[in-house]
Amino acid sequence: MSDEVAAQQADFAPTATTAGRVDSLLASLAILSANWESGRSHVDWFVPFVAEALSDTKPGQGVTPTDVRTYVEAQFGLDMPATEVQTVPRRATRLGYCRQRRHIFTATHAGLPQERLAKARQKHRREIEALVDRFRRYAHDHHDVELDEATAEMALLNLVEEWSLPLLGSAVRGDALKSEGIPADGTVRYVVADFVVTTWRKDPEGAEYLEALVKGNMIRSAMYVDLGKIEQRFTGMSAYLDTPLLLEALGLAGNEREEAALELIHLARDLGVNLACFGDTLSELRGVIHREADATRPRPGSRRQTSSHSLQASSSQLDRLASNVEATLQSLGIQVRERPDWDARDSEIEHALRSELDWYAKEAALDHDVISLVSVHRLRQRRKHPRIEDSRAIFITTNERLVAASRRVIDGGDCSNAPAAMLGHEFATLLWLKKPTQAPTLPMKQVIADCYAALDPPQALWTRYLEEI
Repeated sequence: MSDEVAAQQADFAPTATTAGRVDSLLASLAILSANWESGRSHVDWFVPFVAEALSDTKPGQGVTPTDVRTYVEAQFGLDMPATEVQTVPRRATRLGYCRQRRHIFTATHAGLPQERLAKARQKHRREIEALVDRFRRYAHDHHDVELDEATAEMALLNLVEEWSLPLLGSAVRGDALKSEGIPADGTVRYVVADFVVTTWRKDPEGAEYLEALVKGNMIRSAMYVDLGKIEQRFTGMSAYLDTPLLLEALGLAGNEREEAALELIHLARDLGVNLACFGDTLSELRGVIHREADATRPRPGSRRQTSSHSLQASSSQLDRLASNVEATLQSLGIQVRERPDWDARDSEIEHALRSELDWYAKEAALDHDVISLVSVHRLRQRRKHPRIEDSRAIFITTNERLVAASRRVIDGGDCSNAPAAMLGHEFATLLWLKKPTQAPTLPMKQVIADCYAALDPPQALWTRYLEEI
């Protein structure tokens, strides 16, 4: 390579402008918001990758969530959080991709997507490579600029990220692609911009590749968005943990659940969330541990009793834990707090919740959950809060029907406000998104091709993304 060409390539590394980076971040937030409003959570985005992992199993072969995590990381460079590892296979089960027996998942190959992700990702990667090759030839033929593949790819990706919104608007709604933002002839970025505009207007096949690149890059950005750039910490907000989550954090429900619960706790503490449980929850927790200890204690001539919690510990271990469980919780950063005083207004909410939760088999469990929800509502000053970071208190549980009842009674069915109760894995996902996340350590074109192949939404949802932006 000549010194002149080397100097050209050293200079040919345009970066996205500040406005472009802000637009990219806002677009990512809009995509997350639109997905949430349409009933698609961040968990859903991992399902195609898990389905691909299941497709590679033999008929009848069972895999654990950890097996799935290892495959997805090896094949796609995605390091799924422990909370997602627990949740995504269950979501795949509901979609009919696999069957679940305890913590083992077996693929139902007939129910898996017929189109393998591997084939689609290879196709999109070839298209990106073809687009980069087109750009290199265009730079040579029209601007007398020699670029190697890596430099051309970086320059093209930077401009695509900066121009993602006008390009998407043109692709989805037919908006005119304005060229006023193209820098003057002779600048480094002019060559990239000139190629993009010319391809978009005059090369239908190249424009299709470019559209796929734009969409794939936007999905990638949303999937790995760093929400911490906008607001990272929770100020004065307390998360009150339910009994099953505390059992998991104490290691009494298996190693994988313990890992997921501890990840939630560590993420929450890192982001400034005050972790707590009510005194009523501590009493319920002690009761569960004592009952399980009695059930596991051998008695001559009697059968072993069973417990609905099936805690994984011996009776002696459970006895020791029950005697100092409060100190153990405090070592995890979980404070025990008494519930606030109520008045007549809170009693109305209590009555409404009891009417919604009439399916409970045990009166004591109903009492605990109603008391917890009403207490959180009282701590939130009986107000609706638009942002979860400012909501003062939230109840974190594993009970889906309880969360649904809380949405109807306390939140009034309004999904635009921060809920009074959330499922543990959903709260953990929110915390994970608030932490700076790392994109896969793979070539960018491979990451974009993977995201586009696995997650490309229908045209109607792209339109909704634009409206949200």
